[in-house]
Amino acid sequence: MKLEKASDIKIKQPTTNVISYVDMIRKFVKETSAFNITFVLQPAASKNTSGIKSWPGIFTCPQDEPPTLHWPNIICLITQNLIQLNEFKKPPIYFYDTKVNT
Repeated sequence: MKLEKASDIKIKQPTTNVISYVDMIRKFVKETSAFNITFVLQPAASKNTSGIKSWPGIFTCPQDEPPTLHWPNIICLITQNLIQLNEFKKPPIYFYDTKVNT
């Protein structure tokens, strides 16, 4: 078996592009003028799920922190719609606040 020189070895580059989900979310926020998008970690079923600290925001855009002023309301909406949220390929669940037209 003949060993090749380092200059003869070609490194294959991946043919697929890397998807930046953060860039996709930032673009969505910019295009829609969304106030905030936050990914919320659902607590394990075996743990005590009381209190808003049981539901941490693990990613938020565009701010660095989740919207803490509305956090209790957001958690309430999530817990009231858990069955629908856990079903695969269902239409998105949304909430329109008539007081602020959002």
